[in-house]
Amino acid sequence: MWEWEQSAITGGKKMNDQKIKLIIGSLLHDIGKVIYRQGDDRRNHSISGWDYLRSEAGITDREILDCVRFHHASALKNADIETNDLAYITYLADNIAAFTDRRKKEDTEEKGFELSVPLQSVFNILNGNHQEMYYQPGDMDLDGEINYPSEQKKLFSESFYNKIRQRLTDNLKGMEWSEEYLNSLLAVIEANLTYVPSSTAKSELTDISLYDHVKITAAIASCIYDYLNENRRSDCRLQHACQ
Repeated sequence: MWEWEQSAITGGKKMNDQKIKLIIGSLLHDIGKVIYRQGDDRRNHSISGWDYLRSEAGITDREILDCVRFHHASALKNADIETNDLAYITYLADNIAAFTDRRKKEDTEEKGFELSVPLQSVFNILNGNHQEMYYQPGDMDLDGEINYPSEQKKLFSESFYNKIRQRLTDNLKGMEWSEEYLNSLLAVIEANLTYVPSSTAKSELTDISLYDHVKITAAIASCIYDYLNENRRSDCRLQHACQ
């Protein structure tokens, strides 16, 4: 059963364990895209991420792992989980976030994925622009030069994704999964995934970073949790509480 809160995090009140787990699981739900693009492209990225977090990052909490493993409808509908599992909330939040950041390219019939594609600039289509500006593969290096977008389309390599994977592992292993460490987790994700595209579909614009996508997903998931909490509803299945 859920541990009900009196309100959301206001007036200095602390979040309960389930809300903390939901936010962590939502922030990490797409971590498998790094593993998938690094060479593990034989499996769905939800499975890649779930397996990576268990075997390399040392995460053992089932509720956090469920948010990663079951954030797609195809996996969720056959999942052997309780109706109050937090994965239902992450799934819905991920879909809402995807609707806000996935946009089709104009006049294209391309299909499939380009796993090595770099992040495009959001200004490419601003005010009717039709630019092709890209960020260079990199991270948020506070001591380095600003990563301005340019016309050079430098593709991501598997070795670069492997570098990101190793940095994530080093940081996640030493982290405590508590409210006090949520900002630290967000900082780790920002540093490593700000220039990594969320979507690599050839038919879509690739101008939203994986960092922004998971941050939006976690924010929406937190709002859904607060709504359910306010209405004292613990059944998270879409056909019931989350409609």
